[in-house]
Amino acid sequence: MRPWLARQESEDKYTPMHLAAYQNKVDVPTVLLEHDPFLGYLISTYGFPLLCIAASKGHVGVARELSIVPMLPTAMQMA
Repeated sequence: MRPWLARQESEDKYTPMHLAAYQNKVDVPTVLLEHDPFLGYLISTYGFPLLCIAASKGHVGVARELSIVPMLPTAMQMA
C-alpha cells in the first residue's frame, strides 16, 4: 500500500479526495477516510476545502461522507 498517494496532487493541483468531491465519487472518500481520517481536512493548493467543493457542486453523498469526519480537538479542548 502507498498511503502517500492519497495526498499527492495531480498536475492540476488536486488530490484524489478533491477529484472525488468534484466528480461525485462517494466510494473514493469512503475508502480513503477509513485509512486516514485526516484526509477529510485537506485544502487544495487553490484554497478550497473538500466539503465546500462537494457542497458547491451539489454532491450531497460526498458532502455527507465528509461531514462524518471526526472533529479535531481545538487548543481549548486539549488544555
